[in-house]
Amino acid sequence: MKKNIKRILSLALALCMVFALTSCGSSSSSSAAPAADTKSETAAASTAASTAAVSESSAEAAPAAEAPAGEVIKWKIDYPNPENSCWYPLLVNWADWIREQSGGRLDITIYPNGQLGSIMDCVTNVESGVTDGCWSSASLYPGVWPLTEMFCLPMLGPKGGDGGMEPLQEAMQDIMKNETFLSQFDNVHMLLFHTADPGATIFKDKVSSMKEIQGKTMRAMNTYGATWIEALGGTPVSISSNDGYENISKNVIDGGFWFFDQIESSALYEVIKTVIYGEAMYSPLFLCVGNEPYNALPDDLKKIVDDSAQVFLDSVYPAVYAQQERVLKYLEDAGVELILTSDEDLEWMREAAPVAWQTFVDNVSAQGYDGQAILDEFMGYIQKHNAEWEGKNTFPLNK
Repeated sequence: MKKNIKRILSLALALCMVFALTSCGSSSSSSAAPAADTKSETAAASTAASTAAVSESSAEAAPAAEAPAGEVIKWKIDYPNPENSCWYPLLVNWADWIREQSGGRLDITIYPNGQLGSIMDCVTNVESGVTDGCWSSASLYPGVWPLTEMFCLPMLGPKGGDGGMEPLQEAMQDIMKNETFLSQFDNVHMLLFHTADPGATIFKDKVSSMKEIQGKTMRAMNTYGATWIEALGGTPVSISSNDGYENISKNVIDGGFWFFDQIESSALYEVIKTVIYGEAMYSPLFLCVGNEPYNALPDDLKKIVDDSAQVFLDSVYPAVYAQQERVLKYLEDAGVELILTSDEDLEWMREAAPVAWQTFVDNVSAQGYDGQAILDEFMGYIQKHNAEWEGKNTFPLNK
């Protein structure tokens, strides 16, 4: 009998030790979800520089309070692009910052590579509660937030910095204070909008000028980009940014507009011969969370989530600059010629842009907005920030 009791006690002790070890092993300080596919060490290393700004912000933040007893709130955030694009590590560090500031009470996991659904369903999945939030580009969801479509109109005139990226992004923050502009976000809790370097024009063949777009089949980023390409003499087509490699390599298209992060993550440098870079079109990138999960938070966690927007925005420029250094090296190694848009081409491109602007004004005015007034206000903010960035060239080839 005593032997049996000892055996039972030994077994119970062993089970307790296994449980303790398992519990310790399951905890993690990372907000990254398990990847759908294992990435190489090279791809992981290529984005390491992008995390510096957010990590620094986390280190400087005030110590977080201990999480109270009770259930930890868990959020799933959809990131439809690959892990080796420059925005993924920024989102992971953004989520880590929130976890630290909340004392572990709000635990956010970032799911890349479309693990939570198609890129075209990002917003509807947030609305329906399939996910708790998403990062994506508003240009993929025409009509959902119509006023945001002016962010990606061609040739709006940002100057200085990296092809106008910085004055445009800062103008975005100004227009986000406009009550009419904010009123369109009734389906989500919009945390922020940001942009990136201007969309590069890529060609599968050797070209020397933007004017060679004439007669070519080119990928357009959106309806307004398509209108502009037509005005320039090209034939616009609509394809997903992630389908560029296949369509170019199979000669379905001659090229089109892509951003540097897409050139990097889709390895487009393997199937093109020329990149023309300069003021053109920009991406209206956003980060939002669902109304229901946000409204369910206590006030202190709501404040942390809202404050996290600036933490993310502070990390954007360093991430873009680091990414550009990498992409320039990829282009050089692949023998792709990089051409900075000439003043003559820029003037020619500007002359064709107002038809796209007017299309935007007409579209949003038909929905009850004063389209011309909101566009004029936004372009006024761009001019204000142009003065601040004049002469500050941050693109590596301009330094």
